[in-house]
Amino acid sequence: MKKIYFWNMFIFMVTAIYALLTKTSYVMIFVSCLLPFIIFYILYKLKIKLTYSLKNIILIFIYFSSLVGSGLYGYRLPYFDKIIHFMSGFLFTEIGYILWKYHMKEEKLMFYFINMFNASIALLWEFYEYFLFVFFKYDAIKHQSGIHDTLTDMLLACRAGLLLSSILYDYKSKKKSHFLISLEEDFRHLNQ
Repeated sequence: MKKIYFWNMFIFMVTAIYALLTKTSYVMIFVSCLLPFIIFYILYKLKIKLTYSLKNIILIFIYFSSLVGSGLYGYRLPYFDKIIHFMSGFLFTEIGYILWKYHMKEEKLMFYFINMFNASIALLWEFYEYFLFVFFKYDAIKHQSGIHDTLTDMLLACRAGLLLSSILYDYKSKKKSHFLISLEEDFRHLNQ
């Protein structure tokens, strides 16, 4: 996984250089390039270690959502925005699951927590898109009405979260292993 991470980082940087050379959105490319380093630095300062699997997932998500989406105008492609919001629901539900399992032993409220965590992140993302529009005139929803886009994005993230929750619940109740469960187990072992 370490090799894959470095290859992912290499592809990320080559794409960023390409985006700069094609005179796309310089500000969004800059933000896209800083984002992985900011996230990983904050986690480092909090003494939270990430497995390379998690680093890869986060980097790939930032690559598509920020660098390709905003820096290379991927959001102009039909349904690109919807796919990203659906995938964000998977990512943030998994992160909520990892956080819950790392800090809590009781599983009664886990399903509720990981879905509320995901929905909260979806809401904060919509605030972020609005902030970009108001302060930087960057319109992430160029072709849609605001309220329709906002609610559709949040519903897609929540739908993905519910889907992942049911997958996690199914595998945990049968005591089976799955890649999504092993992400949490590997994270917990690394941070003991």
